[in-house]
Amino acid sequence: MSVNQIAIVTVAPVLGLLVDLTSSFTPALALLSLLTVVALAVTAEAELRTR
Repeated sequence: MSVNQIAIVTVAPVLGLLVDLTSSFTPALALLSLLTVVALAVTAEAELRTR
């Protein structure tokens, strides 16, 4: 499995569990935002290395 497939399978339940444990969407959305920023940074770094 690629990293993308693993992330799709695992992140949704983790976000749901986080919502259940905290009774709020804020931590789940913050985690999702953080993961998006990390993915953007990794992609940008990889793009800079290929130039």
